[in-house]
Amino acid sequence: MKVPFRIAGAASLLPGRPVDTISLVRASMPGRDAEALARRIGIESRHFAVAEESVASVGAAVLTQALAAAELAPEALRRVILVNSHAGDHPIPATVNALLATMGLHDTVGGFDLNNACTGFVSGFDAAARMVATGEGPVAVVAVELLSRFIGPSQPRSYVVLGDAAAAVVLTEAQGPGGLLAADFGNDGRKLPTVTLAHPGLTGQDEKIVFGAPGPDFAQYAIDGLVTSVRRVLERAALAASDVDWWAFHQPNGELLDAFLDRLALDPARTVRVVDQIGSVGAASAAYTLERLLATRPVRTGERLMLCGVGAGASRGAVLMQVERRDGT
Repeated sequence: MKVPFRIAGAASLLPGRPVDTISLVRASMPGRDAEALARRIGIESRHFAVAEESVASVGAAVLTQALAAAELAPEALRRVILVNSHAGDHPIPATVNALLATMGLHDTVGGFDLNNACTGFVSGFDAAARMVATGEGPVAVVAVELLSRFIGPSQPRSYVVLGDAAAAVVLTEAQGPGGLLAADFGNDGRKLPTVTLAHPGLTGQDEKIVFGAPGPDFAQYAIDGLVTSVRRVLERAALAASDVDWWAFHQPNGELLDAFLDRLALDPARTVRVVDQIGSVGAASAAYTLERLLATRPVRTGERLMLCGVGAGASRGAVLMQVERRDGT
């Protein structure tokens, strides 16, 4: 049964300043061919937030833009889901409180933080769509990752790929064909060491993001996990991949994005590549891809769009929606 909703507005932003991959490789891997590695991972640049920026301030900025696109006042919101993979600005209280306070929303909207690693935005989007369908809209899903705060040359695998980004969508009641057609999610706790960030309060150390699984193992899990969720969604919707018009992928790096497309036999023109300019940005990756897809491609009302991701822990998920543009086109 279709879960009715529509994307009323969306926005994305890149905080701070751009940083090129070659300079990071040279700082963390002396003697490595920086140009060759940058080409292999398919990441030219990414942004690092400045000290004054926070998850709350960046989230408030991108949500304000998404609300403007939706032509809604902030006070119209019923729920805000803040998606983040590193406990936001502080684990307690939830960072969404600071985001709402920054926007001047005081006790008029409910909100919570959500962490499901890189699958977090897909998880939050699924929850938001179901909230809207039960009369609790409008709902905003805001993904903000400031991963640069937790990386450094001592962990080169994370240092040369991760970056900062944010994106937000505002979901409202459907007025036409918009809705969720099928979804699939899975978590496998046996894969805990894939990517980790220890809680500083438990270790008393300046913690960094660590890629715990070997590169080939991590890549294979990512490919298999994403493809599993996508195929299950297609089975539930009684559709083939060729029946889906547009695809918004989590993009860990250029190699993995190409592997996703290859395994699913998809034309690259049916998605939008962002990883080359923004790097690997955690839960914000699928969110940023979705916003750029809606903003730069001729996505029309009635077409089908798959949003999918895979993350540490390990987690995977995909949702298939029928698009309804706010202007009806």
